[in-house]
Amino acid sequence: MENARVGYEATLNIWIAQTQLIWSRFNVVIVANSIILGAIGLTIVSGHLLSASLTRLLCLVGLVVSLAWLYTYRRACQLNSYLVSSARELENYLADPVTTVSRGTEFSKGNEVALAIDGESKKLRLTWLARTSLAKTESFYYLLIGLFLILYVVLLFRF
Repeated sequence: MENARVGYEATLNIWIAQTQLIWSRFNVVIVANSIILGAIGLTIVSGHLLSASLTRLLCLVGLVVSLAWLYTYRRACQLNSYLVSSARELENYLADPVTTVSRGTEFSKGNEVALAIDGESKKLRLTWLARTSLAKTESFYYLLIGLFLILYVVLLFRF
């Protein structure tokens, strides 16, 4: 029982740290892509003899950054999935049934969940917009990464 409680707490702490890491990477890569796109814009308007070559080089760098982002994000999603599954598994071994992660998983899928607060039952559900597939964090990330990849490919073949 004690091992399950300690394991549960450790899993939740790792999950929280992993989620913070994902958002930190997100911010870094957005800044990196913004700098690359800004540099591309400057080379295009400069009209310098080497601007076309530099634009292509920067597009290639942007593609590499975005592909690395795609790979690291996919790996982070798999790790998060493992951590959530581990926490849900450990919830079954705790003396007092703990359903925080299990119920959270159902809530994030768009299902209604019931909480008992001060002896009263409170039902919660995501709004219809938050239940759409585009609103899911993973879908949003893939869409954003895909947009950057498409933008770099278009710019690469345009200049």
